[in-house]
Amino acid sequence: MRARRRLRAERPASLWPSRLLALLAAAVLVWYGLMVALLAAGLDPARVDSLSGLLTGFDRLSSLTATDVDGAARAIVAAAGAVMFLVFAFLVRRSLPRPYVARRSIDLSAAEGSTPGALSVGPRAIERAAERAARRGGGVSGAVARSAPGRVELDVELSEPSDLPAQLRDVEERYAADLDRLGLPKLPLDITLVAVKGRHAR
Repeated sequence: MRARRRLRAERPASLWPSRLLALLAAAVLVWYGLMVALLAAGLDPARVDSLSGLLTGFDRLSSLTATDVDGAARAIVAAAGAVMFLVFAFLVRRSLPRPYVARRSIDLSAAEGSTPGALSVGPRAIERAAERAARRGGGVSGAVARSAPGRVELDVELSEPSDLPAQLRDVEERYAADLDRLGLPKLPLDITLVAVKGRHAR
């Protein structure tokens, strides 16, 4: 049986500039498409040109000849095109999804002078340590842990809430103590309270 591996994708840091550029391009296309539709519907071309400059720009570009573009203009256009190409290529590269394995084993064999071979701890071992540390506390009715890059995420359900911040801090302290007792790396613990049950729940 082949074990399934959970994959996640990081949110690209340059996603909002790409979306902004796409929004601007879409707005320009919609606006000038509307102008073309108004011309096709029989609206006065002078009125359409006053709103958008569509006809003026078209006439100017269509009347250009090779003698109208000198060497300086060509150099400016070429430089602007190269810069735009580099910018868009960078944004496309940064916007590509980057999947990664959400649950990874922790290598413990990197210590100097260790014997040949590999010594690693599976992600489920860390997750079980966090879940057991949470359930040992009073008032905790359920706990589900998930490994994440550089941390452990723990969902906690309380059945007898009293002092919620203190109860969650106790879970974190028991988790750190268990990892220290087992000799495992102390990964940060992100605790989320997902449910509160019992007579005090609302």
